Amino acid sequence: MKKLEVDGPVMMLRNTHELISHKKAILTLERGCIFVYLKHDGNRVGIAFDGPSQLVVDAIAETEYGAVGESVKPCLKGIQLYLGVTRLENKSESASENDARALGYGSNDAFVKASMNKIQDQVNGDHRTSIETGKGSILLGKDSDEKSIILVAKDDKELVFIHGKNVFAVGDDNIVSVDKSGVRIRGKHGRDIAVTKDGIVGLEGLAEIGPAIGRAVGEAMRGLSSLGSWTSLKSVKNAQYAYDNVDDFDWDD
Repeated sequence: MKKLEVDGPVMMLRNTHELISHKKAILTLERGCIFVYLKHDGNRVGIAFDGPSQLVVDAIAETEYGAVGESVKPCLKGIQLYLGVTRLENKSESASENDARALGYGSNDAFVKASMNKIQDQVNGDHRTSIETGKGSILLGKDSDEKSIILVAKDDKELVFIHGKNVFAVGDDNIVSVDKSGVRIRGKHGRDIAVTKDGIVGLEGLAEIGPAIGRAVGEAMRGLSSLGSWTSLKSVKNAQYAYDNVDDFDWDD
């Protein structure tokens, strides 16, 4: 099966551009950001980029036990991989060597090589990736604290956001929030379940925890078949087993 590849020369963004525009997530690239297009099976499917950018995620949802999640604005650092529609052709130009040096790369070739290494590490590796375009946006990267970031945005209803050990997923009928405060879930029957340091609320729906997590993540990733090949998401699929014991949480004192 074809692998993800770098396509074309290094480009530099001339104008600010919203790469992801979702009800709960906005990714903005700013002037001076450099990037290379990504190609899969002959088609351009996204970009690898570095430079001035801003990610804001409204990872908050309301349940009967109150709001869950939080709004976050991680500072992106290093090369980020984006899969989805770009529309950058009229907002960019060929990057100069100085554009790459301004971001810590010795040359444009050095940025291309670093992008290829990132692709190998995050996507290709020993796995085979099937990518469908036009069905959502995916961001794979890291923040300034070296915490991993995975964002999957599809339509305005569905979103998966993984930031370090925190998971937030919204599907058509499900909400899942996993962070240091506990696990909070809304299942398909409207039952809200909360597992916190104070105990478990909504015990009658406890059996829904595993299926609810699977449905919420699955709905947001439906049609994005490439995700099934990424080992970085296996922990999300197995999240129903991650906190069987309430004492396993890193509770705030």
